[in-house]
Order: sequence, then structure tokens, then C-alpha cells
Amino acid sequence: MRIFCLVFALFLAAEAFGQSENFMLLSLKPQPEDFFAGLLEGNDPNFPAKTSSDYLVVGLINVASFTVTSIKNIAIRDATGRNLPLLVEKSSVYSEFGDKINSVRIGFAVSQECLEKGSLKLVWGDSVSGDTKEVESLRPHAGDRERYRSFSLEQRPAGDSSSSFSASINVIVDDYADKYYVWYLLPLVLIFGLLAAGKFLRRSK
Repeated sequence: MRIFCLVFALFLAAEAFGQSENFMLLSLKPQPEDFFAGLLEGNDPNFPAKTSSDYLVVGLINVASFTVTSIKNIAIRDATGRNLPLLVEKSSVYSEFGDKINSVRIGFAVSQECLEKGSLKLVWGDSVSGDTKEVESLRPHAGDRERYRSFSLEQRPAGDSSSSFSASINVIVDDYADKYYVWYLLPLVLIFGLLAAGKFLRRSK
């Protein structure tokens, strides 16, 4: 029975690992001048699309650990855990082997107030459900140069984790260990109980 419980716990751990979320922190920075190269006023921009947000962020996700099966598995989250509306550039999608997306260009709008609450996160994984919309290409507006930002991706801080499952597994195993420990002690408790009862009966005679 104990072996079965341990095997079941390991199975749950494997399931959680397969569905875990990955994330990296976003650090915003001004767009380089070549980002606006060739842009003209009235170039039929589609980003921004009637937004009053302070910053318009456009950048390429291109890190070795990034891989998703669908653009829906990508999200940008603020410090409160809310998913920001995200545009994904269809023409930039790169798949190394055809079934996984390894690189893609994204765009999103964010306010200064949102940034003051904490860092933004790029989150991806099979269990992620982002607020994404696919467009053929991201076309910025030359008249909004001061609002555009790029980003760099940074590893999460040491000790930070997107999943607490390993701790949960430890609790499950410890709980079973406590139960088995009680079963191991039960025969000793019965023996001492019988000895105490016998001693009490002898004294009462």
C-alpha cells in the first residue's frame, strides 16, 4: 500500500511538471531608431489601435527555453496576475521542427500605473491561456515614437518559483509517513496497555 501511494505521488508530480508554467521578467527600454526606419505618417498602422496607454511595447521572444504549441499558450501578466491583451505577429512565427513555436514577435500596451505596481512577466506553457490576438504584422505609427518601447527578458530571481507543487508532494508523503508511523506504534501501545491492565488487576486482588 505504501509503495502504491509513493508511485501515485510521483505520477502526480510528473503530471504537474508537464503542465507547469514558465516565466521570465520583462525589462522595458526605448526602441532603437531602426525600429522606425521607413515609417511614414499615415502608414495604416494597426498598433496602437485606439489606446490611451502610456507605453506601446513591441519585441521579439527569442530565448532557448521558449517553446509553445499555440500562441494561446503565451501571456503577458502584470504584478496582480492579470493577463494583458497581446498581439502576436503571424509573419514572425518561427518553428524549428514545425510543431512547436520557438520564436515570435509580440506587441502590447501598458500604463505607467500598471508598471509602478511591479514587474511584467512573460508566461508560457501548456497550462497558460493568454489574451492573445493574431495579426499579420505589427505596424507602428511614426507619430507615436516617444510611446514605443522594446523589452529584454530576464531570468526570475533566485528562490522564486512559479509552482509550489513540490512542496505539496512533500506534504502528501509526510502525511502518509505519519499514518504508517502510527500503525507501527499500535502493537507497542497494545502490549503496554495489556501489561498495565494485568498489573492493575493483580493489585486489585
